[in-house]
Amino acid sequence: MFYYLYLKFHGDIHLFNLFRYITFRTAYASLTALVLSLVLGPWVIEQLKKFQVGQFIREEGPQSHQSKAGTPTMGGMLINLCIVIPTLLWADLTNLFVWLVLGVSLAFAAIGFWDDYQKVRRRQNLGMTGRTKILLQVLTSFLFGVVLMGLTTFGKYSTDLTFPFYKQIHPDFLIARFLSNPWTYVLAYLPFLLFVILVLVGSSNAVNLTDGLDGLAIGCVLIAASGLTVLTYVAGNAAWSRYLDVEHLPLVG
Repeated sequence: MFYYLYLKFHGDIHLFNLFRYITFRTAYASLTALVLSLVLGPWVIEQLKKFQVGQFIREEGPQSHQSKAGTPTMGGMLINLCIVIPTLLWADLTNLFVWLVLGVSLAFAAIGFWDDYQKVRRRQNLGMTGRTKILLQVLTSFLFGVVLMGLTTFGKYSTDLTFPFYKQIHPDFLIARFLSNPWTYVLAYLPFLLFVILVLVGSSNAVNLTDGLDGLAIGCVLIAASGLTVLTYVAGNAAWSRYLDVEHLPLVG
């Protein structure tokens, strides 16, 4: 929203030029998320306690985890609010990829919400079956990959994989020789689709699996989100991303 104000009024109101800079918007998006979590966090936790939306721990889990029983669950709602609202306020909403990422994030959030809801309704740590949850995540990732395929067709997306510090290495997940035949056209994108599914489904489950059996994963979320924030900022900043090429790094010694 604020970036739109820059596009619309920066010629008349010079203060709006601040919204042009990714550094400024990244900082204020982070502050907005922090303020939202501080303001809404206590209220959300209180409401979850009020409606007895507590975490149920697996009986076969470690004894140390049993002390976490009753901890308010469905905290993903707060996390997603602190992602969506700052994004809508501070991101460049003219960028189609912002909307794509928001869409796939909300789709995964909906899957997680339904899983948590089933646990609360049944009053045990058994939500969706693992097969159902993985299937929904794979389907969401597949649809996301298909959209990216369409963008690739129009030259608005590249299936090349880039490596930080080694920009000269960029393998392509598209098998170009299959594109000429309509019967093998879909096969040309198969490696790319498998990669998208692997990254999205793997990332979605990695934090919970790392955290353990009970799914109270905010510590791992904080670590992962901090790292991704830095990488996203550097990749989106023209000045910094240029120096990710090893050839432009200053020599030491």
